[in-house]
Amino acid sequence: MGKSVRDSECAEVIRLKYSEHIMVLKRELKRTRIKEFNIISDELTGIKLMVATSEFHHIRRQSVYPYLVNMIWNGLIVNKETHKIITANNINDEYDLRDLCDEMGWSKRWFSDYEEALNKAGVQ
Repeated sequence: MGKSVRDSECAEVIRLKYSEHIMVLKRELKRTRIKEFNIISDELTGIKLMVATSEFHHIRRQSVYPYLVNMIWNGLIVNKETHKIITANNINDEYDLRDLCDEMGWSKRWFSDYEEALNKAGVQ
């Protein structure tokens, strides 16, 4: 019974609408973060930002932490190649990302700001 509900046309429409909503939201978060923080380089690698193809990477994965999906502080602006590396390493949260930064020699300046934002928001 659960499978038939999950696979129903109505559920599919809801999933597609949600996916579309997230895509629009991510584009807005990207623009807003770049503008608000005057970002000109990849926030992890320091390499010049390729604005057109750069991405808003959610620090805490949006599928695991959907209530943080629209928080500008829950993301970093990174180049597409950086995002591919993060995705390939199955990074789920700030601790996974911090470890990857150690491994790759990337900046961890974001980490303390992120912890502060989590505390201000009352998120554990």
